[in-house]
Amino acid sequence: MKKKRNVTIVLALLVTLAAVWFFSTNKNAEQSGEEMETEQSEKLGQEQNNKGDEKRTIRYENGDYVFLPTDEDIVYDREERLTYYKNILDVFLVGELSDKDAEELAHLVEGNMGGRLQGAMNTLQLQVEADSYHELQQLADRLMDEESVKYAGLSTPIFPSDLNSEDSQTGGINKVEYEEDDRKWWLDSIHAYSAWDYMDRNHKEFERVRVDVVELGNLDKNDPALEKVEVKSPSESASNSTHAEVVTKIIGGDMHSQGIRGVAAGAVDVAFWSMNDAFERDARSDAVVNHEVIAGLKYIVEDGAKIINNSWGERPVSELNFEKTNDSSYETYDAYLEAIQKKNDLNSAALIVALDSLLDSGYDFLFVQSAGNGFKPYKEGEEDNEEKPSEKSQAAAEYTGFFANINPDTFDKVDGKLNHRLEDIRSHIIVVGGAEKLGNRYESPVNRGYGNSVDIAAPSEEINMELKENYGEPAENKPWSGTSFAAPMVSGAAALVWSHNPDFTADQVKERLIESTTHIVIEQKGEKDSYPLLNVANSLNPVLFTSDIPPYYNELVETYRTAIDEQWNPSDLEKEGNLGPNQYEPSPLPLDYGYVFADLNGDGFEEMIVGTHSNEKPWIQEIYTITDKKSKPYKAEESAIRRSLSIYKNGTIEVFESYEAGRMISTTFYDVDKDRFKDGYVEDLATETYASLLDTGHSFEPGDELSEEAVNDIRAGFGELAEFTFTKFVDTEE
Repeated sequence: MKKKRNVTIVLALLVTLAAVWFFSTNKNAEQSGEEMETEQSEKLGQEQNNKGDEKRTIRYENGDYVFLPTDEDIVYDREERLTYYKNILDVFLVGELSDKDAEELAHLVEGNMGGRLQGAMNTLQLQVEADSYHELQQLADRLMDEESVKYAGLSTPIFPSDLNSEDSQTGGINKVEYEEDDRKWWLDSIHAYSAWDYMDRNHKEFERVRVDVVELGNLDKNDPALEKVEVKSPSESASNSTHAEVVTKIIGGDMHSQGIRGVAAGAVDVAFWSMNDAFERDARSDAVVNHEVIAGLKYIVEDGAKIINNSWGERPVSELNFEKTNDSSYETYDAYLEAIQKKNDLNSAALIVALDSLLDSGYDFLFVQSAGNGFKPYKEGEEDNEEKPSEKSQAAAEYTGFFANINPDTFDKVDGKLNHRLEDIRSHIIVVGGAEKLGNRYESPVNRGYGNSVDIAAPSEEINMELKENYGEPAENKPWSGTSFAAPMVSGAAALVWSHNPDFTADQVKERLIESTTHIVIEQKGEKDSYPLLNVANSLNPVLFTSDIPPYYNELVETYRTAIDEQWNPSDLEKEGNLGPNQYEPSPLPLDYGYVFADLNGDGFEEMIVGTHSNEKPWIQEIYTITDKKSKPYKAEESAIRRSLSIYKNGTIEVFESYEAGRMISTTFYDVDKDRFKDGYVEDLATETYASLLDTGHSFEPGDELSEEAVNDIRAGFGELAEFTFTKFVDTEE
């Protein structure tokens, strides 16, 4: 058998992951077939030469090896609508097996050992003979009856994509062209500047965290912003990729001098893995066998990765391109989509078992996966038509496959011998959807991946990064769009959280990111109506997740405690700072008066929300804020006679006022984004701009009163109200 060339890149994570093998592959040049046969393969009676030189075996320095089939071994079963390798079974073991036991397991299905992984994950890749899908599945079922087998299933080909090809659409139906001075809108939306300010002022509180980036193409290390990135597996033949450059820079690019820096720059060590050149494509196949991916996943986690960014997936072609190819393998486009999804299901099922095994071995990690993108909308004969796309152009995240397709359905395919629940597996995965800003609210673009598997959203449209000149040519500074660029924002934020909280587990990092959001992204596709929008500043603010009182509120809290404990009369309350709400009949503050802290505007400084509970519901009475940590808190808002306050999860404050019971005067909505929350400053967005922003179908002129119907429509646009649990100023149970 001819020697396998330097295996460069690891199809890591799933290809990301396979990248992994580049480092561990035994790269001996020009080995003969005899030299490649080890004592171990002789013991196992392994046959390496099925169909000659076109079938290869990747050997790793740690003893692992993976068999690489060819395209000739890929078959499509029309009845099952499934594409798979006709002669391969993937077998995941409960634990380590001796060579003898492994050989007996292979002989049980009259097979040979094609590949084997040992250590943090124990697998066998068996070469078997089967004349049909059903015969192959029967062999897998026979193996599943063995106590030593955790899972056995068919092997499938993988065709990874960076999800940013010409077949994907770069903008949504509600596309926004951002002005030159607002091209950093995405940084404002995730409150990156506030997070950087917090980090710079508290840099000693942050430890280094490793983030691994898996990409197609090479990374240009001559770019000063990427000098500190460790390239684990460069490609020998692939060209430099701007896609890879942008993704990597969003996470950790050192770009202070250019005005943009990576979300986690200064706290993150970035390792880069290229997915190209993982094998000799001209000699074997354009497909990647999923055991390569599993091997890569094992290697990259064992290598020390904590967070792995995956801005890639396996996206089906659009209906238009499907019709152009006239692929006779599939009866219809619907049959093609079904076949893709079934193949994705098998891939994700195997991935679930792989993650279960890694968790068994004690590894802690987070895989961040982009939700994927849809396709260009079109009408027949009008390829560039910009009309509203059909449902088939609105790709659910499940079509991206891999981590985005780990759900109850794929989990059910492997449940039985796993040691972890679906919730445990999913706690180590974050699937990221896209967002664009429309006026003062956020929506998921119509062509971005969507669905129940999406955990969080981040900006995905018009992402601008300053890129260096490329070989004398002008820098390619066009805006980028796609969930490929939303995912690294979340990877960077996860790195900052883990850096600031090194004792956190992966599930705590994920929970912190999701629970610290303040805005929602409205979704109009599928069953899920919204996603939380990433807020990096809030995720770093420990006050949101502890009972500690921010030092700048200490004096105010103590004043309230004294006032309630001593039951000050109304004149004392007014004299000592106008404490309490404006009431019909001024009276001492109630004994259950309490407080909670939340950073409503994402500026890094918490607001103090004061109120009580009535009928198990929170009633907001006052809101205090500050402009900086040296300033004195001031009352930004208070309830009053026939005047109530509400706060939405996206940070918007609603003030409702009425003349008398049942009759409304006005409803005002405050946008509390950074720098809007000023003392004595109120902007009534409802009467001036919300008609167009929320597309309620109502027409307003400045100064118009809002009808109850219009107000309800506006409220619906903000999503759910925030829920607060007030801590009593005075513990009355003592």
